[in-house]
Amino acid sequence: MKHTKHNIMLVLIFLVLISKFGYCYSNDAASCIEGERIALLQFKESLIDTSNRLSSWNGLDCYEWEGISCNSTTGHVLKLDLHNPATLTPNDIDYYYDGLPSNYSNNCLGGEINHSLINLTHLNYLDLSFNNFSKIRIPVFFGSFKNLRYLNLTSSGFVGNIPTHLGNLSSLECLHFGQASVDDLTANDLATNNLDWLTSLSSLKSLDMSAVFIRPSENVFGTINKLVSLSFLNLYSCQLNITNPPSLVNSTSLISLNLGENAWDAMTLLWLSNLTRLENLNLHDNLNFAYSFNSSLLIPFCEHLNLISIDLFSSRFQGPIPHCLGNLTSLTFLNLAINKFEGSIPKSISRLCRLQTLDLYINELSGLLTDFLGAPSECLSYSLEMLSLDGNHFTGQLPNQLYKYKNLNTLSLNSNSLSGPIADSLGNLSMLSWLDISYNKFSGSIPTSLGQLSNLHTLYIDHNSFQGILSELHFSELINLKRLGISENSLFLDVSSNWDPPFQLKEIVLDSIKVGPHFPQWLRTQTKVFSLFMSNASISDAIPDWFGNLFWTCSAIDLSKNDIRGELSMSVEGFMNEFKQGCLWIYLSDNHLTGEIPKWLCNLKHLQMLDISSNKLSGEIPSCFGKLQELGYLELGNNNLFGHIPNSLGSLSQLFSLHLQNNKFEGELPSSLQNLGSLITLDLSENGLMDVIPPWIGENLRSLRFLNFQKNKFFGDIPFQLCYLNALQLLNLANNNISGSIPQCFNNFTAMVNDSILDIHGVAFEENIQESIKGLELEYTRNLKFL
Repeated sequence: MKHTKHNIMLVLIFLVLISKFGYCYSNDAASCIEGERIALLQFKESLIDTSNRLSSWNGLDCYEWEGISCNSTTGHVLKLDLHNPATLTPNDIDYYYDGLPSNYSNNCLGGEINHSLINLTHLNYLDLSFNNFSKIRIPVFFGSFKNLRYLNLTSSGFVGNIPTHLGNLSSLECLHFGQASVDDLTANDLATNNLDWLTSLSSLKSLDMSAVFIRPSENVFGTINKLVSLSFLNLYSCQLNITNPPSLVNSTSLISLNLGENAWDAMTLLWLSNLTRLENLNLHDNLNFAYSFNSSLLIPFCEHLNLISIDLFSSRFQGPIPHCLGNLTSLTFLNLAINKFEGSIPKSISRLCRLQTLDLYINELSGLLTDFLGAPSECLSYSLEMLSLDGNHFTGQLPNQLYKYKNLNTLSLNSNSLSGPIADSLGNLSMLSWLDISYNKFSGSIPTSLGQLSNLHTLYIDHNSFQGILSELHFSELINLKRLGISENSLFLDVSSNWDPPFQLKEIVLDSIKVGPHFPQWLRTQTKVFSLFMSNASISDAIPDWFGNLFWTCSAIDLSKNDIRGELSMSVEGFMNEFKQGCLWIYLSDNHLTGEIPKWLCNLKHLQMLDISSNKLSGEIPSCFGKLQELGYLELGNNNLFGHIPNSLGSLSQLFSLHLQNNKFEGELPSSLQNLGSLITLDLSENGLMDVIPPWIGENLRSLRFLNFQKNKFFGDIPFQLCYLNALQLLNLANNNISGSIPQCFNNFTAMVNDSILDIHGVAFEENIQESIKGLELEYTRNLKFL
């Protein structure tokens, strides 16, 4: 009897617990509440579900539907979890090459959020993260879910002000409506006029407002100070100016704090040093350009023995890395990249037995790598997974003991002054997935042991002094390789014509090594290439017909400075419908291509840069080039082209550089060129053009920096309107039939004494200008500022 009562009591307790917390997963659960089932179906009808994720939403038993959990006793819906199962991860290598992965975009829910959801009165969990509710506002009625404990709207495309009605969710413990990463393609675009509603969320433990615009008038930290249960706070990129923050006396419970990509000062560091329970501190990218901080300000943090992660990327620190950071024995992640830390890496760092990531990219650090990596503590050699020392001043050889770092998956040492050979033992780092030793002074041959690194997806050894042969053995086990950069070495890629590589590359960089004389047939096996750079690769061959496929799958192709012969008559028609993107950049200059410019180029509707100069091309410019509405750079110089410059070029509104020099063009300048308001360079030199210099050049092409009409048949006066070209750095009208006087206003061309770098849409651009000075033909590219 005693045991029976005990068993009955256990059953009663179990039933009470299920009624309070349980979610139904079996067919024995209570039936759905009819009103809630109808509400969910109405909600579904308002959604765009491309991948049919909600196909299970039919029938009477809604507790069996995808993303739905309910109370197993009452049948009330408790949980609605519709987050995108193909969550976007910027660490995925394919993310940067393919843009938004198709499995991610296809799984995004969109459309509208039906008001019917308000009938889910017992809902305590709502997750709509990583979807794409493009340009709609967060529904105000979300504030009616009084039982809600978890609300996640991260990266779902919501816009507008955050509704203050969310302050009614007094049971809320987790509130996330930030963005997953800096490059998030479905990020929210949210702002807040008023944070007072947050103070009502007394149970809140986790708050993510990353990339939410918090207006300067808001007392952010005064509000945060009232959230006494808060342990996770993410205010990344909220456009905050944090100066003299208040003491967060009630926020000592904070375990994780992200204030990255805001503006903060030294007082902020002192304030943060009082948060003794911190485990994760992110001050990534300080936007306060008025300050730089002595590294000694980090010393108080050496007492925070709970710290697991420190991210000070681009935070304006200078001075030596404090030795006392070696006291943080719990540390697993340390990012000090893009600062001005100097001196050597403290040996105390090697005592951090849990350290997995050490990122010191772009600093002023120096010394021998053997001093830090040469005698690793046993624990660090097993814990370290990622090491980045790019862009420093390290010298000497790679330490022989490097092979002891058994779990190292990322080793990035580019842009230092490291030298010597690469030891065979590097091939023992079996976990290595990223190896970048480019832009150093390494020499000797490449060990075949690198070919055994089956986890390797990125290999950059370019811009060194390696020499010798790369054979199939060097790639034998590289089944995961995606990016290969071996350019600018004295290497010969010697593989058989029928070689079938074990990898599928996305990026191929083989500039200035010997690949030829024959066109590499193994490229035919590479069906996922994003960019192919094979300039100056000793190729003396015709481009094979099958190569045309790459013009439709690649984003960038560079085969310049070879001895490529024949016509550009590749078969591409079969790919036009299958691939809509097409190439963005094509460089085929300095070869021996013949025939006419192929009209199939006009079908590359996203083409931005085309350089087929310095070949033996003949015929006219296809008028269909006017269809290339995204074209910015067109270089057709030094060929045998003839005829009139087509009017259609005047429709290329994005064009900033037009090179037609040293051909056989004749006739007048088409007046349509006056529509090219973005034009920076116009080089028509060494042709047979016969026209007056039109005044519209000065009136409409106000962005021009380089104007070269030399060696043509221009006649008449120089129009004074050329004086409107305030940015002009080069003007060459020599060897024409121009008469009259030189306009006096020419002495106002002050830009001709500038040495500014040409900047196109925020990117330093390397223009190509050929200029005759005192009988010498000179070419200016990187040295253009000295012209």
